[in-house]
Amino acid sequence: MRRLLRYLYSQGASYSTYCAEITEVMLESPLFKTLTSEGRVHTLAMMIKAATSMERVDTIRLLIAHGARVDDDTVMQLALKQADAAAVQVLAESGVSWLTYPHMKSDFCGHSTVARLLVRNGLDVQVKGDESSSVHIAALDQNVETLLVWLEEGYADVDVQCYGEKTPLTFAVTDCRYGNEEVRLQIIQTLPEYGADVRLRDFGGATVMFHALVLQDEAVVEMLIKAGADLCVRDEQNHSPYDRLMVTDSGQAFVNAHPQYFHPSSDRYQVESKIDATIPVMTL
Repeated sequence: MRRLLRYLYSQGASYSTYCAEITEVMLESPLFKTLTSEGRVHTLAMMIKAATSMERVDTIRLLIAHGARVDDDTVMQLALKQADAAAVQVLAESGVSWLTYPHMKSDFCGHSTVARLLVRNGLDVQVKGDESSSVHIAALDQNVETLLVWLEEGYADVDVQCYGEKTPLTFAVTDCRYGNEEVRLQIIQTLPEYGADVRLRDFGGATVMFHALVLQDEAVVEMLIKAGADLCVRDEQNHSPYDRLMVTDSGQAFVNAHPQYFHPSSDRYQVESKIDATIPVMTL
């Protein structure tokens, strides 16, 4: 009987005229009422997923009223991936517990309108998953609009640290180098403007300036200098960016081309200055 109902529903769902009225007729049918409690739950779950994928808000409302469970996060994932704000609103109004599921955030990072809607309906953007927070994901996905929603309306922690004690700013500096460079630089500029601490260190003791120098990223180095980052940095093993760069030809070339970045903290310059000070000045 469940198979027959599923067949009838899928046949109805295949037509553009499908609407809540058709679903209501099916829900009131003797066929549906003869299902076991478990059978009804299963059938309603199947129906609400189909209605969500079709973006039929009227049908979603009806199914929720008839007891369809929306705590199954696959329902929300369908709405999020389609950026269906109306469907998301209906699901959010149902008061489901997935508003605190951290892994849901990656599904709507590309849709600031949906992100804003969920924040206003109680989404906890402070919750972290196993690896990253909402702000990390927005930075990694290079979605400035969603990032601003988290920071301005969700009051997210701009310095939240995930695996490796990386902040969103660390993500932007080190993990987003192969995306849109213009957007990446915009994010790196935006995060300190919202209070990101450029002095924080990751698990290895490196700051974002340390990473930027080792990566030979001149544009980012200049931005971090303006944000107050210190050029005199060392990691947990007491290595400076200069130490890391001098082991490769490209690194040496970067050091030679940008002595202003390394003079304050370079052991080489400190040693040379001490030697120069011991040489007597020749007078004629």
